[in-house]
Amino acid sequence: MAEVMFNELRPIPELLPQGDEVKTGGNAVTKLSNNEYLLICHVVDKYGIYYTYAAILSDQGEPLMMSEEPIIILNPYLYVGRRPGIVFVVVPRSIRIRS
Repeated sequence: MAEVMFNELRPIPELLPQGDEVKTGGNAVTKLSNNEYLLICHVVDKYGIYYTYAAILSDQGEPLMMSEEPIIILNPYLYVGRRPGIVFVVVPRSIRIRS
């Protein structure tokens, strides 16, 4: 397993907050192939609502593809619970794609 030093981390400009977004964060990442990773990330709007997006990154951390629209949006009827307005996403450690 590769070691990543904290001082080597750099933000990906395309994933920084934009417009009415207050903050962004990474939920989970999983390896798709030898040089591609799936990143599930979220943005939080000024009302505290989370929107989940997906991005495919190279093994160097360069964005290859990003969803333009959220892949998960909170259902207003489910706006209850200990963390209202938030959908947490869990990604498996590995994904096997069958063709």
